[in-house]
Amino acid sequence: MLDLNRLKALHAVAVYGSVGAAADALMVTPSAVSQQLAKLERETGATLLERNGRGVRLTDAAGLLADHAERILALVETAEADFEA
Repeated sequence: MLDLNRLKALHAVAVYGSVGAAADALMVTPSAVSQQLAKLERETGATLLERNGRGVRLTDAAGLLADHAERILALVETAEADFEA
């Protein structure tokens, strides 16, 4: 099963465009984001990031997973809000 924190890390990289910016948005270190993504790569058996100069870019597999992550995270947020209400 996919871990929500790892999906959050991937989604943040997709939205913010870099590991550093994703780390800032998630209020963690870039190393923590990189570790989550490495674990997600091992879990999925897919390469998710490719080096692009000094940055990274999402692979096609990562883009697909990030799209699913966006929907999953929105559902989790809605469920939490409904439960609190």
